[in-house]
Amino acid sequence: MPRETQGRRSCSSDSKRSERVGVEGHQASAHVRIMSAEGRDGVLRFVLRRVAGGLYVEREELPRRGTRTSISVEFKDREGFERWCSDDPSRFNSPLLHRQVCRSADELWQMDS
Repeated sequence: MPRETQGRRSCSSDSKRSERVGVEGHQASAHVRIMSAEGRDGVLRFVLRRVAGGLYVEREELPRRGTRTSISVEFKDREGFERWCSDDPSRFNSPLLHRQVCRSADELWQMDS
C-alpha cells in the first residue's frame, strides 16, 4: 500500500487491496478508490465508486474526539463533482489527500460504467 507522509499527516490509497469498504460490504475493485489521511484531529476518508449513473462519493470524518460525520453523494456529471470537490475543506486541511481524490475521480470518470 503506497504511503506518503508530510509532517504529522499521512495519506494512503487502498484501491489495490481487496478489503471490505464501509458497511455496504462491496469489495474494492478497479471501479473503487479508497483514500484516507490521518492528522492531529483524526482521520478523513474518501471512497469513490464509479456507478452506472455517474460517481458515488462517501466522505467520512473520524475525529479523535467528538462525533463522526459521514456524507454520501452521487454525481451525475464531472462538473458537479469538481464544484463540490473545490469547495471541500480538505483542499486546505489535507491538500495531498485532496489532490489524490481529484486524480482518482478523473480516472474513474474516464472508465465506462
